[in-house]
Amino acid sequence: MTIQNSHIIIVLLLGFLKATSVCAQEKDIKDILDRAGKFYTEQPQFKVDMTFTMYRGFYGENVTERYQGTMQKKGDFIKNTILNTQVYQFPKVKIIVDEEGKTLTYTPMDTEQTPKTPIDLGVFLEYYQQSQVLDQGNEWVCEMIAEQKNIGTMPYGKVVLHISKEDYHITRQELFFSQRVPFKSKNGSGTEQDFGRLVIDLVHHKNVTVETRKLNDFIVVSDPKKLRLQRDYANYRLIDQTIQ
Repeated sequence: MTIQNSHIIIVLLLGFLKATSVCAQEKDIKDILDRAGKFYTEQPQFKVDMTFTMYRGFYGENVTERYQGTMQKKGDFIKNTILNTQVYQFPKVKIIVDEEGKTLTYTPMDTEQTPKTPIDLGVFLEYYQQSQVLDQGNEWVCEMIAEQKNIGTMPYGKVVLHISKEDYHITRQELFFSQRVPFKSKNGSGTEQDFGRLVIDLVHHKNVTVETRKLNDFIVVSDPKKLRLQRDYANYRLIDQTIQ
């Protein structure tokens, strides 16, 4: 798994519930995802520990990589951490700190773009069609297949969400890659292309203290066209994505 793939995951995790599907067959899954979106929107603060496990093959149990991540929310502040990358979401700005690449990316966002929750469930109903909803004890298991017209543009051809019946938080995401991705060859001498799936297990903590950051912890803005890195990030390269 590369940093680039991790950024794709961040994109899937960031955003706001915007699904509007009204198809009768999808109504049940829409209701479940609406309730899940409401859970994340209404929580004033929380922390979620995530375990990412990469498997080679759609259904094989050959683990090729495993790593940890977190996502946190307090009011309008959202933070996601995956590998050596932190994404900080403020009301009108997103900051991405890449510790390995020593870069800090500044991206202004319109109010409509600003996510209200770290979990973007709308993307699933917008680009995927319902396969089935399974009743498995204390959880709903929602299986969705990418629409044929989106197969070539979506990173995942199939998504499976495990959602708690108690309060509708997500306990697991299973993401099936739509294209072959590189894996280490069996003899370790190079790489091989194969299909794979990424499983993300989520453990939620409601009663925790979330430490927030401020935008000026990272950036000094003298005016909209002049940005300067704070002292702690003086050895980072600033990537300014200010909209002109």
